Parts: sequence; structure tokens; C-alpha cells
Amino acid sequence: MALVSRGLEGVDEVGDRDGFIAVGAGPAEADAGAGLVAVVAPLLPMPTTRLTYVGPPAYTGALAQALEARGVSVDYQPPMETKDLATAMVAVSVILAATGPVSDIVSTVRAFTNRFADTRVEGLPDEGGPSVRDRLEGLDRLHADGVISDAEHNQQRARILGGL
Repeated sequence: MALVSRGLEGVDEVGDRDGFIAVGAGPAEADAGAGLVAVVAPLLPMPTTRLTYVGPPAYTGALAQALEARGVSVDYQPPMETKDLATAMVAVSVILAATGPVSDIVSTVRAFTNRFADTRVEGLPDEGGPSVRDRLEGLDRLHADGVISDAEHNQQRARILGGL
């Protein structure tokens, strides 16, 4: 395992091999002067999301740059861009493989499509579950139908709103 210095306080070396990381510390930091403290933890793989961009070819790179600025790794084949005004704004379809935190991918793509209204990105993962409004409306329906009591309604409403 090749260890490299990272400049962390109390840590002399950090390295990785076969999906594990090891941290080495000098004798002063090590237990009873042992010289090496090995902290081993598996590196968790980041999910890869397959996105399909549809829009002007020039904006494909802007989407990739926006994702990369958030620490997301992007793999794609840039479309052919022409200087001809008649074809410069023709919509293209490009597949991007984005590897990183799903929440960063979702928020970046949403900001991008809000900024460039003539673009579309398909394959965006669902952030999960109904909105707060939908949850509150469902809770109100349960209360109105007599399925839950006033106390249960108030308790669950406070729990939902407390999660904001």
C-alpha cells in the first residue's frame, strides 16, 4: 500500500488499497508509542445516475461543468457544435453518467433547467416521497375521515413540520 502525506494534524500518512483506507500516526500520537495506528474502513461507492440531456449542444458542457463544480464526476461524449446559426440551437440528445451524491445531482440539474428553460434533463432520480404539502393534506384527510384523533393529528402535523 502506497501511503502519502496529507498534512492532517496528528496524522503522518494516509493511503488506500483495495477499497480500504489506512491512517498512520507518529509515535507521539500512537497508543503506547506503537508508531502506526491503522484505521481501516471500506470506501463506499458513489451511485451513478444516467441522465439524458435534451437541448442546444452548447449547453451540454455547461451542465457537465455545473455538476463537476458540485463534486460530481461526469462522463459524456460532447456533441458536435457548429458555428452555423441555423443549426447552433438545434436540440441534441446526450447521455451523461453522473457519479456522486444524488441530492447534489438533483439540485444542480434543477437549477440548470431553471436557468436554461429551453433544456430538459430526463432520468433525474426522485428525491423520495411526497411533498410536505401532500403529507399534510393526507393527514388532514385522515383526520376528517375520523381515522385519527385530534391528538394524533396535532402530533403528526408537528412531526411533519418539525422536519423542515
